[in-house]
Amino acid sequence: MAVIKKENPVEKAKRERDGLDCLDNIIAYARQGFGSIEEDDLNVRLRWYGLYTQRPAEDGYFMLRVKVPSGILSSLQLRTIGELSVQYARGTGDITTRQGIQFHYIRIDDVPAIFARLESVGLTTSGACGDITRNITGCPLTGIDRNEFINTAPVIERVHRYFLDNREFSNLPRKFKITISGCPVYCTGHEINDIGLVAFNGENGVVFDLWVGGGLGAKERFGERLGVHVTEDEIASVCHHICGIFRD
Repeated sequence: MAVIKKENPVEKAKRERDGLDCLDNIIAYARQGFGSIEEDDLNVRLRWYGLYTQRPAEDGYFMLRVKVPSGILSSLQLRTIGELSVQYARGTGDITTRQGIQFHYIRIDDVPAIFARLESVGLTTSGACGDITRNITGCPLTGIDRNEFINTAPVIERVHRYFLDNREFSNLPRKFKITISGCPVYCTGHEINDIGLVAFNGENGVVFDLWVGGGLGAKERFGERLGVHVTEDEIASVCHHICGIFRD
């Protein structure tokens, strides 16, 4: 007797429509109200823009996650987050384990206004949740720590911009985590990321030791050191190819 396997509902929703393609729907839901949100968008696709329903979901509130590459905020960005917190999120603003910010008690009606305010100061929620490349972490003291091997803020920003809204990598088997650190005390937990790049002084200058395959969750594991040293200029390409292997 043939066994017919039922398709995973999350994978079905992702196959039918990319999570990044629901932004126009979010704008429409904001006009029409919480009750108008399609089930697959509510349970799956809204995550691609950082939105999770709070429990109980029937109350109509969301958690909203903001990406902060390397955990670095300007004073204007931090002030904007504070103002949004007071105006829309009952004063909430959790700092996440991946250096992002989480608001709570967000209503779908207010999401377009929040997105516009965040965009005006160079922040985004795109890719903050869902099966996509997540916020790229790094040492928050980069550029300040006098003992660091290299300031990684520029390369983190480049990699962040490369993957942001990139539909080539917007439907992954699960979330994909990258960390890049020039810190001598290895503060970013590179062993528990899908890609961990850790700087050190090589024979011809600063290079990055490459680790892959780490993660937490239901099947936690430490990453494996590949014995490969990557230059700063090679990092974006290396992340592209490793993420592509993971996707395929």
